[in-house]
Amino acid sequence: DYKVIGAPKVVSELRHIQDPKIRAQKLLDHLDSELNLPKPKHGQSWAVGKTLVFFKLPAYERIKFARLELVVKSTTMIQANWRGKVR
Repeated sequence: DYKVIGAPKVVSELRHIQDPKIRAQKLLDHLDSELNLPKPKHGQSWAVGKTLVFFKLPAYERIKFARLELVVKSTTMIQANWRGKVR
């Protein structure tokens, strides 16, 4: 779900990795550097489990708002195109 905020080149390279845990780690490493996720005093701001990804609150909020910003921009562009064609 968060791959939409990653760089397209990085996301396309991740498709070739079969192990979902390694793929999630590489995507989060990329998002960590791209979004400058806040670093906690101890450990990382995220962890990959067997079936879930766990975020510390500041990192989760940064990723959530980056995704929300992209969704709002995309929605606005779709609406503008649709309204331009309809009227």
